Amino acid sequence: MNNIRISSLENYDSFKKVCKYFRLEDEYPGWTGDEKYGIIPDVCEDILLAKYPVIMQALSPYIILGAEYSEIRKQSINHDRRHERNQANYESLFALDAETEYHHDELACPDVAEAFIKKQMIKDALSRLTDIQRSRIEKYFFQGMNYREIRESEGRTATIQAIAESIKNSLLKLKIFLS
Repeated sequence: MNNIRISSLENYDSFKKVCKYFRLEDEYPGWTGDEKYGIIPDVCEDILLAKYPVIMQALSPYIILGAEYSEIRKQSINHDRRHERNQANYESLFALDAETEYHHDELACPDVAEAFIKKQMIKDALSRLTDIQRSRIEKYFFQGMNYREIRESEGRTATIQAIAESIKNSLLKLKIFLS
């Protein structure tokens, strides 16, 4: 059953409603265990074996993981996605990879006094924003929160669209203040 497409098996849609599964090799590069899949069920293993014997056989050998692992895995995946998005959108002054070092001369400031002045200008510009605008800019850019997380931290008082617009408008104001 190694080359069977699990999603084509009988009762697959019902199975997906009661558990999640993933290939351990994909989740953990270099995996050396005998198990091929990790399964995170909402029901006990006995019920899965009784109700979905063909699917469970196709996933065998497997490891049953608890609900706690599911939450940690979800947080890890979200963190990785956020990190990838930030890496794609924002290059740092200095970034190392396996082969090269990137250095942006246009961003490096040889004059300490000039750097201090620029830092002070940015602080002054941020202080000219409203409290909510400044808070959202700090959460989005400095704490790495997404719009949904910002909304949660504010007690769900604003829509995600309103938060996105607020950040966009704040950036426009900062651009004006700094020009």
